[in-house]
Amino acid sequence: MTDKKLISIIIPSRNRQKYAIHCIKSILAIDNHKLEVVVHDNSDTDELKQWIEKDIIDNRLIYRYDPTPMSTIHNFNKAMELVNAEYICFIGDDDGVTPEIVEAAEWAKVNNIDAIVEKTRIDYIWPNVNRTGEQSIYPFSGSIKSVDVNTELMKFLKDGGIYYLKYDLPKVYHGVVKKESFDKIKNITGSYFGGLSADIYASICLSLVVQKAIVIDYPLTIAGSSLESQQTHQTERAKKLPLQNAPHFRARGNYVWSDRVPFVYSGATIWAESSIKALEAFGRIDLINKVDKFKLAAHIILKSPHYEKTILNNFVNHEDKFKVKFKFYRVKISTQVKSIIQKIGNRIKRKLNGKAIIKYNNVLTIREAVDYSKNYMKSNDISLNKILSKVSNSN
Repeated sequence: MTDKKLISIIIPSRNRQKYAIHCIKSILAIDNHKLEVVVHDNSDTDELKQWIEKDIIDNRLIYRYDPTPMSTIHNFNKAMELVNAEYICFIGDDDGVTPEIVEAAEWAKVNNIDAIVEKTRIDYIWPNVNRTGEQSIYPFSGSIKSVDVNTELMKFLKDGGIYYLKYDLPKVYHGVVKKESFDKIKNITGSYFGGLSADIYASICLSLVVQKAIVIDYPLTIAGSSLESQQTHQTERAKKLPLQNAPHFRARGNYVWSDRVPFVYSGATIWAESSIKALEAFGRIDLINKVDKFKLAAHIILKSPHYEKTILNNFVNHEDKFKVKFKFYRVKISTQVKSIIQKIGNRIKRKLNGKAIIKYNNVLTIREAVDYSKNYMKSNDISLNKILSKVSNSN
């Protein structure tokens, strides 16, 4: 095996070759030998393979094509097996990373940090029939703070165990994590990923093994959104699919759904199911019992109101229906109030700081999005190096 790299950007890909090509190009454009790009391609055709063989000569790229029918979870696991780096970051094949992610990994290694939780990402919407290619850079403070992962996990469970992105939990999807932490997960559970959603399953597993995590309010990745990536949960047809027909079950074998989650299809139920599967894999029934099932049900009903009758009739006992309805209305009201307060707070904060959301139009590829981001940072004299230097000097 070749010398170990500092960080691996991992891309499990399937049937989105036109985005994956640009994604790979944009990362390999980073002039740093400490980085590698791992692509496990489960597409129906070898279009991406042919393009790579023709156009790329870069030993930092590790590419495998395997058309064998497999689930997203298996694709993630197979991609991880190709990694030869100290730190890892998973992204989608329509996403990107900034060059400073290497610097972040260097700083994490020096300070023995297991996980960097990214508070702010840059958003990019790929061109489609309705859009010309749009990029948004949201205001960020550059702050860095330590996080008590166990405290965040408890808050997450008490809130129903669904919306993990609201909490400062370690994340390998658009986050930076020490590979050693994943090796611990595999040693305990037998695999790197499980459940039906790789990102939330990994986040909960990491919360049980990570010792030192920090949250940084600085963008290291670019979250791409393509027309194809929106098809999983967001179309009206997808929202009304029977659970057993959900794409997550593709080639997943005899998957056993938890009786702690309503047997209906939505993004919320997939996330709840995956977080519980992570806790089950660690044998942490004590933590599963801390999941507030009434808030779990309330969140699902709030997100998918057409399931209310099914959930109330089949998921909870007759005497508990009042509790679910009470928490549903409480969650609904508090969510709406928090959303309004957050919007007002963000507007006030932006005005006081003189910062606004930076928008770019006619951004044709993720490579262009990375370049726009770099130029914005440079023109405003912003850099991760300066932020990290301040932290080092204060210590």
